[in-house]
Amino acid sequence: MLVAFEATGAYHRGLERHLSLAELRFIKVNPKQTRRFVQAIGRLAKTDTVDAKMLARMGIVLDLAPQGVQGEDVHDLRELLTARRALVKDQITAKTRLATALNSLIREQLHRCINDIIAAIHTLDAVMAQIAKQRGTLEKRTLPFNDYSRNWQVNRDDDVDRHARTWTSG
Repeated sequence: MLVAFEATGAYHRGLERHLSLAELRFIKVNPKQTRRFVQAIGRLAKTDTVDAKMLARMGIVLDLAPQGVQGEDVHDLRELLTARRALVKDQITAKTRLATALNSLIREQLHRCINDIIAAIHTLDAVMAQIAKQRGTLEKRTLPFNDYSRNWQVNRDDDVDRHARTWTSG
């Protein structure tokens, strides 16, 4: 059996994980590719049944290769990376707000928020590094200067324009 489905952001990840862990072959298709294929063959009806038939037909006509089966750790790494990216966006947003905040209470809360986000990012980094190390892939991707864990915090008393970074090795 070969399962074909469209990649739909967060919604397809559970299906992909389940199929992979069950060692079922699958093809994850970019929705834009599906749309272009459907337009090319002149079928523009948009129902679940038509979509399923078009995905199956697309897989056969274009001879799409199934994706390799991946272990649970790969799925965990993807989820952790998605969470990390969201935290980085939150950090940027908080720093941007801090740059214009005048109220001392707001500034204090933003400093705390930024430091909490930094701590959460470091926690995710440590977990991802541990998973990668267990897979044996970490050594291939790290640079020599990564021997030290670099942590920094925004000091509350510092002016926004000159965020001081306190570096620690650990």
